[in-house]
Amino acid sequence: MNDNRKIGILTWTRYWNYGTLLQAYAIYTAVREQGGDTCLIDYAPSSKTKLCNQIRYLNSPSLYFGKIRSTLYDRLIADRSLLASKREKMRHFIENRTAMTATASTPEELRTVTDGFDVLLCGSDQIWTPVSFNPSYYLNFAPDSVRKIAYAPSFGVNRITGAKKKRIATLISRFDFLSVREEQGRKIVRELTGKDAFVAADPVLLLPREHWESVAVKPQMTEPYVFCYILQSEKVYPLAKEYAQENGLTVRVINESRKETGASHEEMIADASPEEFVGLIRSSEAVVTDSYHGLLFSLLFHKPVKIVRRFSDRSVYSQNSRIDSILHIIGKEYAVTDGWINSDSSVQSSLDKFVKESGAWLASSLGDFH
Repeated sequence: MNDNRKIGILTWTRYWNYGTLLQAYAIYTAVREQGGDTCLIDYAPSSKTKLCNQIRYLNSPSLYFGKIRSTLYDRLIADRSLLASKREKMRHFIENRTAMTATASTPEELRTVTDGFDVLLCGSDQIWTPVSFNPSYYLNFAPDSVRKIAYAPSFGVNRITGAKKKRIATLISRFDFLSVREEQGRKIVRELTGKDAFVAADPVLLLPREHWESVAVKPQMTEPYVFCYILQSEKVYPLAKEYAQENGLTVRVINESRKETGASHEEMIADASPEEFVGLIRSSEAVVTDSYHGLLFSLLFHKPVKIVRRFSDRSVYSQNSRIDSILHIIGKEYAVTDGWINSDSSVQSSLDKFVKESGAWLASSLGDFH
């Protein structure tokens, strides 16, 4: 391995979501372990860049205005001190556990901060979503001379329609090594380009359970509990409460939905750090969640988990394919399990095989230059 190579990783580093930041940390760690001078590219698209993309690429107006509503909620309704505390912990986590470039807010600044890099890698998470399409996440700014790797990016949808199909097909064709996170993404790539993309494990799975145990901070509670992590679905808390009552447990809740769930003040956890989030799953008796990464960490820590589907399969914006893809890989189809997964030996065997193959693919894509 050429340890003098400069490797830059472009993923979401400024979305205040536990799964997003933990996967960013994980792909950085996994790539760095392969050798080379590795860093995350700290890309924070400016409001002007976002608006230009919105207009030029006809991105979803509902998503755009939804983000505005979320921002107004955070500023006018949410407990601002707790919100600030949480975001400070999240920023501290990613800045202190990784090396990062200077912040880039425009495509021009992306070219500047990545000048001289030998390898650029994009992934994972839904950075390739056509709903809020941004060509920078396809490394469109990278020169042809730079090795370009896509590690497990997700489209986040079942299909791509309209004018974006041709544009995305052109961008994908520039990659030297191409993988996606879901089987549905593989079908999209094949339809758009005729190429066969490798289906790779989400980066959090690339790091062994022992690594995440060293990251986890144990919660300061003594009573056994079911952990309830809500991104959107109103079904999650009642299911967690029912499980807790049936099994003599308490409930601990992180609610990102900005909706009332019925959870008591004592059950709520408002400003957990990423390390504490991992610890809450690790120390729980079971997990109920509508979060993809909540599911993955439950599998890593061998926890019984109920995964709730947030979207209708008929919706063009459905993100259920990522859940279906990982459940298919571990041999636990949703229709059969209704979302309840017990991490038995067959699940772990399937997961271990998937992770081993994904790690080998990543190592091969980062292999020495000739």
